[in-house]
Amino acid sequence: MSRTVEECHRRMLRARDAMDRAYAEPHRTECATQPGRETLRFGR
Repeated sequence: MSRTVEECHRRMLRARDAMDRAYAEPHRTECATQPGRETLRFGR
């Protein structure tokens, strides 16, 4: 396997690991429905 391909694979693995870590973190997403109305909250 060429060095360029190996580097590409490493970058893809690092990106996938970062996405896995981000998915595992608890988080909340908020979106305002309309000005002056309550905010909807979504979470896992």
